[in-house]
Amino acid sequence: DHESEVALLQQYAPDVPEHILRRLSAAFTDVRARVDDGTLQYPYSTRELVNVVKHLQSFPKTHLPSLLEDVLYFERHNIHALRVLHEIFQKHGIPLSG
Repeated sequence: DHESEVALLQQYAPDVPEHILRRLSAAFTDVRARVDDGTLQYPYSTRELVNVVKHLQSFPKTHLPSLLEDVLYFERHNIHALRVLHEIFQKHGIPLSG
């Protein structure tokens, strides 16, 4: 569930603000739901999310949208998938660039 995932993320990234962890968790939950309903193909997992927050822990000045775009690189040629991902992250207060 959402609270358990946030608690897990806090273990990997104790210095990343909780509101960022909550937004990321909520966005990734929505992304996984879109995989389940067939809208997206790549099954973004908690592993990718953990890697994002570990990176933020180690490099706190990282531009989050750029970091997420690197993680979401799998969808780079699928315009529909990119549009869906942009909408999801925007909904959770994390605008992607480009």
